[in-house]
Amino acid sequence: MPMTMKQILQKTPPSRKDKAQYCVIREARVMDKDYGHIQTTIYKAKVYSTHDAQGNKHRGPRNVYVATVEVHKKQVVVSCSCQDFCFTFEVALSKKKAARIEYSNGELPVDRNPRMIPGCCGHLFKFGSALVAKKRVE
Repeated sequence: MPMTMKQILQKTPPSRKDKAQYCVIREARVMDKDYGHIQTTIYKAKVYSTHDAQGNKHRGPRNVYVATVEVHKKQVVVSCSCQDFCFTFEVALSKKKAARIEYSNGELPVDRNPRMIPGCCGHLFKFGSALVAKKRVE
């Protein structure tokens, strides 16, 4: 069954929610697409973290990732270009029809998410939470 953004955020592990506090959203934009009879709104943003995975403040250049939330009625399809999303959540969410295989090779996340629990990275958690707070998605 397809998932809503709120469901994805609720299932996200606490460690990713904690990391989201260090994420900054930049260059957010919205596009409307019409796929025949299906109206889709696409939200995209560049997101980066001010801290590394160990919680230390970054010194030097930061990696900037693209977080995307596509909305088809209440159902969402999400993605983030970071490695955490790619190798932990992309396949698990694709099994729930809430993501496409874009960045990973489609292999099961045996080491990082063996139980295939849906969720998202800190970048997508920050962006998705902002969209929910502004009532852009459910």
